[in-house]
Amino acid sequence: MNLASQAHTDPLTAIANRRSFEGRFDFELMVADEARTALSLVMCDLDRFKAVNDVLGHEEGDHALRLAASSIVGAVRSVDIVFRLGGEEFAVLLPHTDGLEAYAVAERIREAVREAFEGYQVPLTVSCGVATRHADGVGRKELMRVADRALYRAKRAGRDRTVSEEPGAIVPVTGGEPAR
Repeated sequence: MNLASQAHTDPLTAIANRRSFEGRFDFELMVADEARTALSLVMCDLDRFKAVNDVLGHEEGDHALRLAASSIVGAVRSVDIVFRLGGEEFAVLLPHTDGLEAYAVAERIREAVREAFEGYQVPLTVSCGVATRHADGVGRKELMRVADRALYRAKRAGRDRTVSEEPGAIVPVTGGEPAR
C-alpha cells in the first residue's frame, strides 16, 4: 500500500478513515447537488463496546472492531462507502439514496453486526442514526449533526436500533417501518 492509501485507510480495520471521510463526503455533496439527488449518511456506534476491552482485553477489542467493520462492509451496497471515524464509531455514505432506502441499509447493518456477534463472549450490537438530505444545499456539518442526533436518540431509546431524521424535520424510526 502506498503512502497516499495509508493516509486514508484505518490501519486496524483496513477501511477508509476519518480523513478520507471528510474529503469523500464533500465530493458526494457536490455530486448530489449537480445531479439534484438525495444523499444519506448513516452513523453507527457499537453499543457498550467498552465492556469488550474491560472484560476481554484490548487485543480482543481490536478483533471485535475488525469483525464489526467487515460486517458493516458486507451489509452495504457496492455504491456505499464505509468509514471508521474513530473508536467504535463508523459512518456510511449512501449516494443517490433517499431516507427509506437509507433506513433499510442501516437495518441491514444492524442485523449483520448482531449476527456476527451472536455467541460472542460479550455480545455486541450497533445503534444507527440516519440523516438524508435532498438537493437543498445542506452541508456536511449539518448532515453530520442530524445523523449524530439520530444516533444518540437510538442510544437513549435502548440501543440496538435505527433512528432516522432529515434536516429540518424529525422522522423517528425505532424498528419496523419508519414513523411518519
